[in-house]
Amino acid sequence: MSVIELVQKSVDEWNRKDKKAFLENFTEDSKIVGPDGTIVHGLSGVEKFWELWQGAFADNKGTIKDIFGAGDRAYAQLTIEATHTGALPLANGRQIPATGRHTCLPVIQVHTIHHNKFMVSRISFDRFDLFTQLGLMPVTRSDSH
Repeated sequence: MSVIELVQKSVDEWNRKDKKAFLENFTEDSKIVGPDGTIVHGLSGVEKFWELWQGAFADNKGTIKDIFGAGDRAYAQLTIEATHTGALPLANGRQIPATGRHTCLPVIQVHTIHHNKFMVSRISFDRFDLFTQLGLMPVTRSDSH
């Protein structure tokens, strides 16, 4: 399987909510690095990542907009659409209660892959954009007149 096929497969499994199949794409040596620098390690860490995002945004769906792979690396640009229906845990231990708001968030994934498994997955998105869509950040407009 190519690195691109592995990324496409994992997004399909995520969208189908097939946790078992999704976790099989990782090993005990895998790690996921979040946009705030938080790192989860191993299968238990990947499972926590799954539970966090699937719990807070149960109807989420990723759509790959662009994908590129070379050697043991893959890059994907996705749009994730979801409704915030569950508590969203933060790195500091606090939680954002469900807002019921719909979000549409551009996400970048950069993966290092070995033997058809994700070894390092870096997930990046604009947290300010997410918090704004959730209604947690004030939006002000300044006209240029």
